[in-house]
Amino acid sequence: CLKIMRQWKVINWCTYDDGGQGLWQGNQLLIIKDTIPPVFTCPGDQVFSVGNNCKANITLPQLTDIQDCLESVTVRLIGDLGAGYVFQNVPLGVYEMTYVANDGCGNISTCKIKVRVVDRTPPGVVCYSGLSLPLMEMDGDGMAELWASDVETGSSVDNCTPYSGLKFRLGHQPAPGQTSPPAGDVLAFTCADVGPKVVALWAGDQAGNWSYCLSTIQVQDNRGFCPVPQPVPQGLSIAGLVADEWDNCMMGVAVAIDTSAAGPYATMTDSLGRYLFDSLSSSMAYVLRPEYHSSPLDGLDMDDFILLSHHITGVASLGSPYQIIAADVNLDGRVDIADLVLLLHVHLGLETAFTDSVTWRFVPTAFDFPDPQNPFLAPFPERLVIDSLTGPVSDASFVAIKLGDLDGTITRPDSLEGRSLALPLVLELEEQELQAGDEIEVRFRVRHHAQLSALALWFNQGAFTLEALSGAQAQAMPDGRLLLSWQAAPGQQLEQGDAFRLRLRAQRDGRLSELLALSRGSAAFGPAGPAGVVLDFLPSAASFRLLGLFPNPAYGGPVNIRFEMPQAGDVAISAWDSQGRLAFRSLQSIGSSGVHTLAIDSKLLGSSGIYTLRLETQAGTASAKLVLLP
Repeated sequence: CLKIMRQWKVINWCTYDDGGQGLWQGNQLLIIKDTIPPVFTCPGDQVFSVGNNCKANITLPQLTDIQDCLESVTVRLIGDLGAGYVFQNVPLGVYEMTYVANDGCGNISTCKIKVRVVDRTPPGVVCYSGLSLPLMEMDGDGMAELWASDVETGSSVDNCTPYSGLKFRLGHQPAPGQTSPPAGDVLAFTCADVGPKVVALWAGDQAGNWSYCLSTIQVQDNRGFCPVPQPVPQGLSIAGLVADEWDNCMMGVAVAIDTSAAGPYATMTDSLGRYLFDSLSSSMAYVLRPEYHSSPLDGLDMDDFILLSHHITGVASLGSPYQIIAADVNLDGRVDIADLVLLLHVHLGLETAFTDSVTWRFVPTAFDFPDPQNPFLAPFPERLVIDSLTGPVSDASFVAIKLGDLDGTITRPDSLEGRSLALPLVLELEEQELQAGDEIEVRFRVRHHAQLSALALWFNQGAFTLEALSGAQAQAMPDGRLLLSWQAAPGQQLEQGDAFRLRLRAQRDGRLSELLALSRGSAAFGPAGPAGVVLDFLPSAASFRLLGLFPNPAYGGPVNIRFEMPQAGDVAISAWDSQGRLAFRSLQSIGSSGVHTLAIDSKLLGSSGIYTLRLETQAGTASAKLVLLP
């Protein structure tokens, strides 16, 4: 694509003079044409996965192997996404983009590629665990059906598919490497399945991504529909029954027997809670010790928290020594606020076990407590001693006590239940700027009508001093924190508006939201069980508002952040661990005012623990605690 102009001169020196005689001249035009377009290797089709907001950030490859006789080759990339190589927040779909290479001589080469934005993130599945499934009589045998809807908690979420669009399947425990779900959403169990069974609840999104959670189901023959083979004792025997104080049988309890004759060995209770040791030697001593372990959360519900709090405050005492023993979850020989705190922390995932990891205790049925209202007055036995076996023993029975389960929910027959986390209680406060020494009155207002029986708010006291309190109780704890607690009187519940007030004195400069930050363990107790508490500091109606996090606690899946924007703008989301280290940061663009929900993958935060989630906008900032469970 070049033009070369040559000028030729011919001189006859014999006749040439300055007057122009003997001189001939002319121009020659040389045109070099490039008719070959640039040559390059076209990139292949590109695939990008969306993030938690169901959109993808795309960076397309540039051409690097262009071959042409000219160096000034220009390349453009245009198509359905627009012009350029980098695109933000691209929704799901298939887009066509075209590379256009021009060498400056009008020679153009093009190639087209497909850009696919896909959803490869499976749903976060949340399922109940510890469910009991009683068998019913059918055709002379025991049978029961378990549906996926029985196991699913209603808290499963996906980054792109709404809850109403999720598909659920139910199957047995998957084989190693299994990635596809079963075909059905129901399992049938018979007498052959009596005992603990592991099932898998699968959830699939509209993109065909599947994931599952495991749940242990206790298949029970409480009504004796299944035939039980009767052992034939040989020689002397020891037999008994393991049941709770409401006579609900305990299956699968390991009963160990220690004897100097043959050493220790054990047997398991059957579906009716019975056990048997036979072929025993006479005139020997035997010691019987039941053992059983389960999750500390098994059997816990709102009624347990109410019963325990009423017992501690004197509203109503627990009705039996076995309930009082179940209430002593920290094993210190008394029932007090420390047990309620430990029970709450275990329920919220802040603690993973009760004291010494004990979840069950067993007391011989024949033991009479000297004082049933105080079973800790004297040590009670947790084993049964037979000094010398001279004949068959058929009443070596035990009462089973699940720590924390004060009303026997876990052993209650015909129950198919689990625990669900309620939506957080939102308490509104007016944001203020404070200087050290300022004394102010703070009003806690309930955003929505709430049927609550109790409320516990924990604060670190380093930033303020409590001067007065109305409508609640305050208690300084040994770890330096302050517990503000409220408990409903019979028939009372929190109404929308004021809940209680406190007067405090600031110990340093700062905003109220920085001085009065909630600490771990804060919770509200209602019909749906314990729920988190969110403090929403509202400087004005035109401010940015954080409406809540759910689910909270989170179990390693997506966490939804719900907030209200007074106008369009950017939202900076950051998460800080308990050591003050930045664990996550993201910038999202919000195109309109109103209420919005964004999802983040809690796996990006790191290990389990308590995180402070902070949202920053031009209209204000807000923060909330997020509990991340293993």
